[in-house]
Amino acid sequence: MSTWKDLKTVIYEKDGPIALITLNRPESLNAYDIPMCRELTRVWLDFRDDPKLQVAILTGKGRAFCAGGDVKSPENVFNEAARKELRTSHKALKAWEEGGKEPGPEVLRHPPFPTPRTRFNIWKPIIAAVNGWAVAGGFAMVLNSDIVVASEEAKFGITQSKVGFISPLTGGATAFRYMPKAVALYMTLTGQPVTAHQAMQWGLCTHVVSPKELLPTARSIADTIVRDVSPTSIRAMKESFYRAFWRGAEEDIKFSASLMNQRVVDKGNYAEGMRAFAERRTPKWEAPSEGQDKKQATDNEEDSRY
Repeated sequence: MSTWKDLKTVIYEKDGPIALITLNRPESLNAYDIPMCRELTRVWLDFRDDPKLQVAILTGKGRAFCAGGDVKSPENVFNEAARKELRTSHKALKAWEEGGKEPGPEVLRHPPFPTPRTRFNIWKPIIAAVNGWAVAGGFAMVLNSDIVVASEEAKFGITQSKVGFISPLTGGATAFRYMPKAVALYMTLTGQPVTAHQAMQWGLCTHVVSPKELLPTARSIADTIVRDVSPTSIRAMKESFYRAFWRGAEEDIKFSASLMNQRVVDKGNYAEGMRAFAERRTPKWEAPSEGQDKKQATDNEEDSRY
């Protein structure tokens, strides 16, 4: 087994054809900041491009899988400077995808949110071994995995609205693709987490096991893939599945992102939600401005699809 030694927020181990990627900020419930996004970008690109690797297992160290973005970090992903950097990397990735050029050093300097499939076109199988809390952006990492194994202690949640935020990657534009409408709306509108057994009942994971059995179960699945399935076939099948699964999603995600930028980001409730979370208190929400609901209804009339 080989391990990358220069990483601080991620543990990256290679054991033959299987990669084990462990989020390593347990003191922050493995919440991600810019340094972690940089390291995960390096790791996912290496996993994608290493011909010896066939399957990845993604898990977290400590009592959480990933609690989303770290609001308290000095290098958090929510401030305007960070969002500007993220837009730079998204443009670089889009140019790379369309022109066939590698993303280049600007992607490592200004890393995107590190979802392996939607950002890096990884068609090798990825197994999420969810050991604890997987909420907000952490839940997006779960949704970006292909097979999900959960500990009995795992919790799943779309919690961004509790801090005055929404996410195109887990909000209304995408949640319904992964779960029944009633479940998607319950999770997005209440912000309440669900248990591992509820997640399995609703099709969000395939196994619920004891914490002790979590990694062995994920490893057993990975071994089965390596042993029994053609690596060329499985990558073609995965790409075919997601090309169909996500058909038409790009416009929906853009619409959701537009709503986020126009009505949520940098507005009063966004700032208040972030402050309240950092200070561990109940937010004091502001009512929507006069006429906002009417404007939203008018906007929706202009695009009958929504």
